[in-house]
Amino acid sequence: MFDIAQIDTRTLQLNLAPVDTALLVKEVSNSLGKSLSERKQTLTIDIPCLPLAKADPNLLKKLFQHLLTNAIKFTPNNGKVIITAKAVTTTTRTSELPNGGVEIIISDTGVGIDPASQDLIFSKFYQPGDLSKHSTSKTRFKGGGAGLGLALSKGIVEAHGGRIWVESKGYDEVNCPGSKFHVILPLNAPKNGEQPKMGAEIKVQLT
Repeated sequence: MFDIAQIDTRTLQLNLAPVDTALLVKEVSNSLGKSLSERKQTLTIDIPCLPLAKADPNLLKKLFQHLLTNAIKFTPNNGKVIITAKAVTTTTRTSELPNGGVEIIISDTGVGIDPASQDLIFSKFYQPGDLSKHSTSKTRFKGGGAGLGLALSKGIVEAHGGRIWVESKGYDEVNCPGSKFHVILPLNAPKNGEQPKMGAEIKVQLT
């Protein structure tokens, strides 16, 4: 709630540093091992060597904690979560990134998101689907929550000057079309004459 209040008042303080997003994502993923095991899910990370992002590492951990927890919750048992990433240049979508950026994509084989709700899910207190069918557990299928995780995620990304959006064919608990959450973060600018510093390549599968 404190972070949300700071985002609402535009007073969220960023402690920016060069960040290896692949290593940070792996660290967050490792902390979710118990949830993956309980749900019999597989989480795959396939990230190449990428330039370092310019970001607040603690806020990025919160961001990916929320996104990955959501992916696990809204994916049935024995499902899959896949994290990939790539470098992006300055484009129309990322025109505010003068040095380019990194795009992290979190895909799942979950219930998906109705196209009409794909902007609403980033609003405070929004809850997808029929709330009467939600579990009260935070790790079980469609586990309940305060409805603040995606609002906080959006606030964190935008505070960095980045973008976040979701792609999904629709909401279907039977066929599970899945979702893809895209996060673009700005790159750390190299000093004059220096080559951009690169992060680690991470290819790992967690269950």
